[in-house]
Amino acid sequence: MALNRRAAARYGGVARPLSGIAREHLATQQLEVASPVLAHRLLSQAVREELNPAHPVATARSYGAAVRELLRVQADLATLTADQAAQVRRVARVTRQYRRLLRERGLVDGAEVLAVAAHTIAPLGRLTLLGYVRLTQDELQLLDALAGDCRRLQ
Repeated sequence: MALNRRAAARYGGVARPLSGIAREHLATQQLEVASPVLAHRLLSQAVREELNPAHPVATARSYGAAVRELLRVQADLATLTADQAAQVRRVARVTRQYRRLLRERGLVDGAEVLAVAAHTIAPLGRLTLLGYVRLTQDELQLLDALAGDCRRLQ
């Protein structure tokens, strides 16, 4: 499996980025990636419903990075909503509501594409990665899921 164009050109074949594999898989699960505009609109709605601030759009903008990080790492939102810190509880509540709004529409946030795919994709078995590969934690999680019981770096 060549994950980038340079490796594909050198070893022959077609580059298949992991994000593309994840998106293809999500489509089979009737899930699409929310556009940035729609994602922000849904995040603003989640903020309005959970926190009811004076300026929900601005508040959504300030919460956005934290919410997307919680989605990316698939954080345990139930635990976080019981945290001692009020700010952590608020972010967790907004994240939970935002995810609910996305799923009602058959959507995922762009930050959680690899993680959601890793939790639902069927293993392919032994994989060979061609070229120099620098993987993020999300990409490694997806590769682990794809490899199934054949997980072993050589």
